This record gives sequence, C-alpha cells and structure tokens, in this order.
Amino acid sequence: MDSLADMLEHELEDAFEVKNRGSLHRYITLLTQNMILKDQNNLEHAAFRETIIRIDGRIEEGFKRMDDRFEQVDKRLEQVDKRFEQVDKRFEVIQQSMDKRFEVMQQNMERRFEQVDNRFEAMQLNMDKRFESMHLNMDKRFESMQQNMDKRFESMQQNMDKRFEQMDKRFEETQHSLDQRFTSTQHNMDRRFDMMFRFMSLGFIIMGTMMSVYQFLV
Repeated sequence: MDSLADMLEHELEDAFEVKNRGSLHRYITLLTQNMILKDQNNLEHAAFRETIIRIDGRIEEGFKRMDDRFEQVDKRLEQVDKRFEQVDKRFEVIQQSMDKRFEVMQQNMERRFEQVDNRFEAMQLNMDKRFESMHLNMDKRFESMQQNMDKRFESMQQNMDKRFEQMDKRFEETQHSLDQRFTSTQHNMDRRFDMMFRFMSLGFIIMGTMMSVYQFLV
C-alpha cells in the first residue's frame, strides 16, 4: 500500500506541477485507501457471493434431500394409506360379519323372548285357572263346612234346649217334692208344737191344781 502510494505520488509530481505536496499526499492516500477498500469490498463481495453460492448449493442440496425425504415419506404414506385401506376393508368385512351375527343373535333373542312370553302367558293362564278352581273348591268347602256347622249348631241347640227342658222339669219336680216335704214337715212340726203346747198347758194345770190342793191341805 505504501509503495503504491509513493509510486502514484512520484508519477503525479512528474506529470503535473504540484503546488502543495501535503494535499497531493492526502489525495494519494485517500485514493489508495479507496482503491484498497474497493478491492476489499470486491473480495468480500466475491467471498460473500461464493458463500451465498455455497449456501444456495447447500440449500438446494437440502431441498433435494428434503424432496427425497418427502418423496420417501409420501411413498411411506402411500403404503400406510394402502395398509389403512386394507385395514378399512378388513374392518368393513368384520363389521358386516358382526352386523350379521348381531342380527342373527337379535332374532334368536327375540324368538327366545317370544317363547318366554308365551310360556309366561300359558303359566299365567294355568295359574289363573288353578286359582279359580281352588277358589271355587274353597267356596264349596266353606259352604259345606258352614252347612255342617249350622246343622251341628242347630242339633246342639236342640239338644241344649231338650236338656234345659229336662233340667226345668227336674227342677220343677224337685221343687214340688221339696214343697211337699216342706209342707209335710211343717204339718208335722205344727202337730208336734200343738201336742207340746197341750202337754205344757196340761202340766201347768196339774201343777196349779197340785199347788192349790197342797195349800188347802196345809
């Protein structure tokens, strides 16, 4: 840089008349600095361009790799889609078979429920008939038992009435016999009291007579 500045300064001194060497020196210095800056800028620009080119190449390579990877991913996704389609078809087949089985099972269940309903209705009818017959038998038995009880009660009432009549007759007979016995006893007692009163009266008379005779004698 210094040699280039010196060469330019000498060439310009020889070519032109220099009035101020300091100004020439500053001019040459600025010129060389600008030239050097341009060279550096050119070099940096070239390096930057090469760098950009390299980056561009790397980016292109990256995009190519990404494209390749995306193609591989697309292929894999296509394979996955195919597999999913196969799985979907299998699921459809399984779903259809399950639907058919469910329909068959539903039909069987409906038939079984119908059979159970029919059996329950038949059992209900039998139970109703048995209950009605049992109710009729119970009514008949209750009526017969009621009739028997009524007959027994009537017979028992008649027997009780007869027994009460017999007891009344016995009581009347007993009362009559007691009345007769009481009357005879009363009559006998009256007779005895009359005889005893008479004997007592006679005794008093005799005693009075004897006392009067005794007084007279004395």
